[in-house]
Amino acid sequence: DEPGWIVLLSPPFGLPTPAVFARLGLTPGQATTNLPGSDSEPFPDRNDLEQAAESLRGELRILRSALSSAGATSARLSGSGSSVFGVFASRESALQGAAQLGAVPEGTRIRVVPTIARRDFQARAFPRR
Repeated sequence: DEPGWIVLLSPPFGLPTPAVFARLGLTPGQATTNLPGSDSEPFPDRNDLEQAAESLRGELRILRSALSSAGATSARLSGSGSSVFGVFASRESALQGAAQLGAVPEGTRIRVVPTIARRDFQARAFPRR
C-alpha cells in the first residue's frame, strides 16, 4: 500500500485544551459529552473540537482553508489544536500543496510527512516481546 501524505502546519501559538473544551461546556476527561458520536463511521472525517478552537483562534480556520485551496482532500484540526493538517494522495501533491500555501502566520512550521498503515502503527505501538 502506498502511504498517504500529510501537510502539517504548526502555528506559532498554542491553544490550551481546557479553553477549547470550555467553549463546548465540557472539561477534558469528562465521561459524558454533548458531542455526537462517531461510532457509525470507522474513520470519521471530522473533529468535533474544530468550531470551538476556531472561535478562539480564527487563524486556524484560515490555515484549514489554505490547505483545502492547496489541494488537500481533507483539512482538519489535530486534537484540540493548534496544529492543523491536510491529507494529500501523493508526496508530490503534498509538496506542491505546501508550496502553494501562500501567507501563513509568521513562525508557522510546515512539514510534509507520510502516513502509516494501521497495522504498522499497531506493530510500532505494541511491539511483540
